[in-house]
Amino acid sequence: MEYRARNVLNMNGKELRELISAELAPLGYRRLASDWIKDSDEVTKVINLQKSNFSNQYYLNYDYILKNIPLEGIISHFGSRFGAEDLKENKRITQFLDLENITADDERTIELRNFIRKFVLEKVEQIRTEEDLKQMLERWEPKNMIPGVTKRYFGLREETHAKPSNQNQAATIIRRYKPNGDNGVSHN
Repeated sequence: MEYRARNVLNMNGKELRELISAELAPLGYRRLASDWIKDSDEVTKVINLQKSNFSNQYYLNYDYILKNIPLEGIISHFGSRFGAEDLKENKRITQFLDLENITADDERTIELRNFIRKFVLEKVEQIRTEEDLKQMLERWEPKNMIPGVTKRYFGLREETHAKPSNQNQAATIIRRYKPNGDNGVSHN
């Protein structure tokens, strides 16, 4: 499936989801509403498109679900929001995901494709096993962003007074994942 941008200034949410699907489907992700899911033997990866309640701003989030441990009432064993550590690049990404921002759709499409490819390949696709996730989380700061069940499973240290290092890592992500499997994601 290839997404072709119209040369207009009003991309909508449906077109944004189609663009994301066109980028993620070749990598093995299947779409479920505003989520793209990829299963492996040990880890389920989820990429989620979240719309702001207050504007036409969108956010891309990613989650990992470990198949060997129960979710214990949480939506994933680890999740965060896509973003860049460079503040200028992060602002640019935010602007292109704000569909109220006047930008030609062909420019928005090119920039979003590059962003999705870069961050999915650099972040999400690098995690293939539990060990990969453990190694990433050992370097992750702040540790208070990691759910307790995940820290216990991997033997990571607890922090009681850690401060978020940036706004992307501090984003609280609440979505509709249900531990009983009603969302199409396996939670065994």
